[in-house]
Formats: sequence, C-alpha cells, structure tokens
Amino acid sequence: MYIDINCDLGETDPATGPGNDEAVMPFISSARIANVIAADLTLIAQMRPGDIIWFKEA
Repeated sequence: MYIDINCDLGETDPATGPGNDEAVMPFISSARIANVIAADLTLIAQMRPGDIIWFKEA
C-alpha cells in the first residue's frame, strides 16, 4: 500500500518570520506550492468597483 503525504508549501507570511518548508520536505512525498500571483489575480477578479485594498509595504 502507498500513502501519499502531501504538504502545502510556500504559504509563509514574511511578517511572521521564516517558514519551515525545508524542515518538512524529508517527510512528505508530494507538495502543493503556493502561487502568490494566481491568488492575487483571483482576488482582483472578484473585486467590485469601489472596493478598497490596503497594501502593506514590504
């Protein structure tokens, strides 16, 4: 029997400090990697006229 151990990677918020993606990699067999650009485009597509977005400077 094969069990796939999947992990979401790349979702760390830089404001909260470094993530531990590298630490879990030896223990997983597959991963989903966050795509920040796709997430941003999805949010933009859902916006309506008049919506206000506050951006935090990096």
